[in-house]
Amino acid sequence: MKLPFTARQIHCLPPAHFVYHLQVASSEVAGQGVFAVQWIPKGTTIGAYPGVPRQADSMLRKASLAPNSRRYVFQSTSHVWLDPTDQAGLLSPKLGLPLLGPSCDVSMAYMNEPPVGCAVNVEIVDGADSLDLRFVTTCDIHAGTKLFLDYGKSYDRSAYR
Repeated sequence: MKLPFTARQIHCLPPAHFVYHLQVASSEVAGQGVFAVQWIPKGTTIGAYPGVPRQADSMLRKASLAPNSRRYVFQSTSHVWLDPTDQAGLLSPKLGLPLLGPSCDVSMAYMNEPPVGCAVNVEIVDGADSLDLRFVTTCDIHAGTKLFLDYGKSYDRSAYR
């Protein structure tokens, strides 16, 4: 099977790249969320958004075949979509790569927006290049705290209560 991208094109950091430990666990907000396992100081980079870079037309084609992928794609500042899903549109550390390929840390894709009335405690900051979207804490985070970020102005919130 020929892939529409090469392993070099994937924006991916190995699972052990960041020092602070996070846990993906059940969330009352939406399915699963990201929680701090230990205290994390304000201004700490806790991760980067993973994914296969896709232009808008490529992402629209994939979303028509795998609608669930829409839940996880993130647009970079260069208007390229980072898609951390497999061919079925499910989050996958393989990102559609062959099973023997590299694995990526997809935990940032589980981060939720806060419920109405709650504040964000993580922001997205541009990294070294236009596809490098870093997640940085906006305050001190205590162990057990759920991490929240703002999905941006263009995110469809019509299903929110």
